[in-house]
Amino acid sequence: MRFSAKLVCSMLLVVVAFFSLGGSALLYGDFTDHLSSSGQQEQGQHGLVCAAVENEVLALLRQGEAVDRAAIQAFGQRLGGAPDQVRALLPRTAEGPAPLEQAYDSSFPAGWAGKLPGAGQAVITRADGRVWRVYRSDLLGGLTLYSAFDLTEAFAARTRSLRRFFMLEAAVLAAAGAVAAALSHRLTRPLALLTRASSRMAAGDYALRTDIHTGDEIGELSESFDRMAAAVQEKVAALELSVRQREDFMGAFTHELKTPMTGILGYADLLRTMQPDPAEQREAAGAIYHEAKRLEDLAGKLLQLLHLDEEELALGPVSLDAAAAQAVRSAAPLLRQNGAAVA
Repeated sequence: MRFSAKLVCSMLLVVVAFFSLGGSALLYGDFTDHLSSSGQQEQGQHGLVCAAVENEVLALLRQGEAVDRAAIQAFGQRLGGAPDQVRALLPRTAEGPAPLEQAYDSSFPAGWAGKLPGAGQAVITRADGRVWRVYRSDLLGGLTLYSAFDLTEAFAARTRSLRRFFMLEAAVLAAAGAVAAALSHRLTRPLALLTRASSRMAAGDYALRTDIHTGDEIGELSESFDRMAAAVQEKVAALELSVRQREDFMGAFTHELKTPMTGILGYADLLRTMQPDPAEQREAAGAIYHEAKRLEDLAGKLLQLLHLDEEELALGPVSLDAAAAQAVRSAAPLLRQNGAAVA
């Protein structure tokens, strides 16, 4: 995976993580606050019903009447109920409230057995395709009151909020992906330039420079790359100059070797093929000796050049006149051999 793709994925992961966590915390907080607020209202309504039932029971007891099913049902009809609220008023035994089938007054849907809370508790449960919060209170006269409040709309609102949040998150991710792709392209473009520049340099284009001025680490990397390219170019130029100088030296040295060798071969061939007189023999021998000494001097100078880097050079003042005279003396044999006049 390319670095730009990794950068886009990393940025999207960060956006997804923080947006999801922040949105989930916000939605959960709002939903919890809504449940808490509605719970306080529900507890108030449940408390009012409990107080009304106990007042009715006390009134029946003061009148000497029995708290029977007919009296409770009549009271339930007078009390009524809200559309989103159901109640169940049960007689209480030593083992607990009686089953719902024995309720004095009940508007609970069927199938609520096993989903009712304990004394003084409240639970949220699902029944008949709806969500309810059920409260229980034990009252005077051996009665137990259950009040259930419909929370279906609250949970449906939460589902709609989650759906809108997911749609918003998808839109944010799409926009963030586009921005991240453009940003990663802008950030990695100098790296692509450096990659192409290094490839061209590897192919021999040592004069290439990147000239990337971003004012950040990539700009510093570009400056370092350009300095490296300049240093490589200087080294290559120095190597090329060294090679040319070595070729020139080898050509000049070969010429210097060829000249005495030609003389030695000529005089040696003369002595081998002819029978010269003693004077000519001495001249030929002298010439051969002179050229051989010259070869020996060249070989010695070559050895000195080969070991020159192993010696420490000491710089000192030199007289130009003495240097010029030494150069003339050194070149005199070659000039005389070529027929030039020596001053």
